[in-house]
Amino acid sequence: TGQRGFVRLFFYERVTYMKKLRYVAFASSLFLLAACNDREQDIIVTSSLGDITKESFYDEMIAIAGPSMLEQVVTKMLLEESYSVSEEDVDKELEVLKQSYGDTFDQTLEANGMTEQSLRQNIYFSLLRDTAVKESGKSFDELMYDLLEEHDVQVEDEALQHVLDKYTQSAEQ
Repeated sequence: TGQRGFVRLFFYERVTYMKKLRYVAFASSLFLLAACNDREQDIIVTSSLGDITKESFYDEMIAIAGPSMLEQVVTKMLLEESYSVSEEDVDKELEVLKQSYGDTFDQTLEANGMTEQSLRQNIYFSLLRDTAVKESGKSFDELMYDLLEEHDVQVEDEALQHVLDKYTQSAEQ
């Protein structure tokens, strides 16, 4: 039951993340293809309908998946500074999942919009969080608060400044 819960957590987090990424790509394409942009910018996609620039793609991505994506990137950066997870640990956990799902493993990945590589990344991140909490002896929120303070993390983008507030708010309570 514990392994199934662990598996569900991996797939739930990844499915939500993958859906957001699909929405980012789709919304960006529709929005940006509809508007012709003549500005001289870094163009990442061209078509007869218009161009998609890095800046406009970034803006759309931030609007749709920005908060959760930023939180994950900052968390990973902070945790990797002091904690580590070996590839062997990731391999072991992946093998447990493969055995647990048996012949349906590949279909389960596909149904959840994942690849084995994206699952490996998700396993890595979850193991990194678990390792950090275990080794620090703190709750995850307490640990994040301390790391954010220690490394003076500041979110410069106004639209995303609220993303890390939950760690400071939970530490103040």
